[in-house]
Amino acid sequence: MADETPSELANSSRCISQCVPGGLQLPVLIYLFQTIANNTMTPSELANEARCYADCIPSGAQLAVLIYLATQISGGGGSGGSIIDGSGDPNGSVASTATPQFYYDTAGPGLYINSGAVGTTAWTQLI
Repeated sequence: MADETPSELANSSRCISQCVPGGLQLPVLIYLFQTIANNTMTPSELANEARCYADCIPSGAQLAVLIYLATQISGGGGSGGSIIDGSGDPNGSVASTATPQFYYDTAGPGLYINSGAVGTTAWTQLI
């Protein structure tokens, strides 16, 4: 949430950092932001558009800027951004209570996103 302190954000991120391999964390974030924004650009189009940010924001600050933006999205949009924990594949059995919403499969482990309407049971597996 947007009102969490940096240390609370770090603690909240441990669950994700344990199930998403380090080399996939930034691509997963890009995919999530693209999904939240309903952006349909191809990866090459997205990379071309991102070049300005790569040039203007120092590389050492880029991840911090991304984290800041993520906290603004989850806090400014009302009910979006929450995570449901459960055991097993959520497709067809777990209804979203917010949009977008994430589901963490503790048995898998796996990470899913539901960007449909509230109440839908169609999830896309990310990891």
